[in-house]
Amino acid sequence: MLSAQFPFPTHSHTYNTATRSLDISPAHATLTPPLCWQEPMVSKISFSKEEQDVLVRKIKLYFREELQQDIGQFDAQFLLTFFAEEIGPFFYNRGLYDAQALIAERMENITDALYELEKPTRS
Repeated sequence: MLSAQFPFPTHSHTYNTATRSLDISPAHATLTPPLCWQEPMVSKISFSKEEQDVLVRKIKLYFREELQQDIGQFDAQFLLTFFAEEIGPFFYNRGLYDAQALIAERMENITDALYELEKPTRS
């Protein structure tokens, strides 16, 4: 269970990602988390007719120029569908991982910049 602590003045709040609930101590009331905390619904990746046409042409061209084979429209479309369904998720996930790393780096820079804005205090 991954949990995050949020500093509120009178209660201890913990978001439980396993149950997707916000636990509030001492009563442990359960609230529905905001939408930004919920897992997004993943939809199937689809291409427009124009995008499919471009991709099929590229597949046919690759086979002709690199493999010296002519494949038909149906075979190229079939291959595109295979790559989209079976291999596409690997590329998609890599893009997500790269985006997460970039966001984490930027957040670290923002955090550092916020610390630089701190004013000195007297004890």
